[in-house]
Amino acid sequence: MGRAQRGDRRGHLARLTHVGSNQGDCDSKNAEDGVEEAVHTRSTQVSTRVPRIGFAAIALVAMVGCANFDERAGGGVASPALQTPPPGETQAVDDATAVPYLDPEGREAYKDFLRERLHRAFAVAPNGIWAYQSAADSPEVATKRALAACRQRSAAPCRVYALNACVVWWNNDCVSSLGDLSTGQNAYEQRNFALAISHFWPLALMGDPTAQFHVARMYEKADGVPFDWGKALDWYLKAADNGHADARYYAGVIYLTGSQGLVPMDRRKAWQLVRQAADEGSARAAFQLGDWYRLGVDVPPNAEEALKWYRFAAERGHLPAAEMLNRYPALW
Repeated sequence: MGRAQRGDRRGHLARLTHVGSNQGDCDSKNAEDGVEEAVHTRSTQVSTRVPRIGFAAIALVAMVGCANFDERAGGGVASPALQTPPPGETQAVDDATAVPYLDPEGREAYKDFLRERLHRAFAVAPNGIWAYQSAADSPEVATKRALAACRQRSAAPCRVYALNACVVWWNNDCVSSLGDLSTGQNAYEQRNFALAISHFWPLALMGDPTAQFHVARMYEKADGVPFDWGKALDWYLKAADNGHADARYYAGVIYLTGSQGLVPMDRRKAWQLVRQAADEGSARAAFQLGDWYRLGVDVPPNAEEALKWYRFAAERGHLPAAEMLNRYPALW
């Protein structure tokens, strides 16, 4: 199920609806399924509550809000100031100032959205109402729920601005919003995972093996995305199919252990993948083979094979392999 932004800093989930004082179609509604809803009005700041249920019973909480309007002449009807991006112009997904229709509060919410986990979607309407859904099971689910939450409070049509790590205002998928691998890698090293995934994700969808490898690592380590061994394995295998030797090695390691039962254990497949990765030049895989041959993991101990693979890894700059060669000369 999707996970929404935390609205109550005391630790429980709430659905927050921010109502503009001149907005007729951003009305408050009772929370569905017993989820607590706090309705804030800018003019009165009156908060009403309905009973709250436990976390386990919460199926969906969507973060929604409304922007202030600029008053204009024309029959006394308030109308928003349009800020539509130029057709075809590519926007950076992490640029909150580029999102149309939002007031400062909405832009802060968009920044929160960028820190949320995949799959996620941010929807906005011309009247300033916005909604986002995060941690959904798929991009389609995130899109559907974000639009539904937005449409519940907007008479104007809602449209998805961002999906996962891409701006999709003028395009229907992430493929058209290409990232920059170097920028993503620098962001990852600085632990700016929202920016990193915004560059890795579209490149990974396009088949870039290095980007696919990074997406797999992020799923394996829960860096900015939900921890998921299965998705990590899928992305490692995609990267491996595109020629990334280290990705093939990490896929083999997952198969070796079964990842605490979350992925089926397959030691034969693990050996095949790690050996193939070593043959393709992976120093990590070569070092692993050296260990397995030295210790007799699923094969009889073989010092000669162990030495061969330790040397192979050391020649490619693998420091632990070099240390093994220096530390245990008696083995050889």
